[in-house]
Amino acid sequence: ALLQLNSRAATKRANTLYDEMKQKWWISPDTVLVDTILTAMISGGPVGLEDDDVKFILTVLRDGARLEWEEGQYEKRKRAVRAILMACSSDMWKRDEFAFNLMREKQPEDPLFTKKGWNTIDSGFRLWGSGDGDMDQLQQRLDGDDRPSVDSFLASKGWNDIDSGFRLL
Repeated sequence: ALLQLNSRAATKRANTLYDEMKQKWWISPDTVLVDTILTAMISGGPVGLEDDDVKFILTVLRDGARLEWEEGQYEKRKRAVRAILMACSSDMWKRDEFAFNLMREKQPEDPLFTKKGWNTIDSGFRLWGSGDGDMDQLQQRLDGDDRPSVDSFLASKGWNDIDSGFRLL
């Protein structure tokens, strides 16, 4: 009910209550609670989600992994969270191992594509960023390589990597 207020204070209070429920009262969330929180948190889309919101969503999704769902229901929630994270302006998911692995998971084949005999195409274009280059840079950092990554196209032209600061949104 708190999350329906759709305010920063309500989200913070819901997060606190959720943590308190698990840690102080030893109450484990069930599928209804996980589903309610995820629906409320991601129904507004990625606009306005801050690091704390992303952490809360990931915590709830992680807790949901331990629950028994009907077939395909947990995967549906993972896809919804993944879509929000891809469009989210927060880079917090890149620093969270669970979220990073969630984003790296291979997407299951779309039934419509299978039915029509189509294949998927990854144009590499991301309206809000979060392309594979970001993943490569994170993997480099995790491997201990602090050198900046240069896009292969830029490198092939002998150009350097420039961050203009221009963003579509």
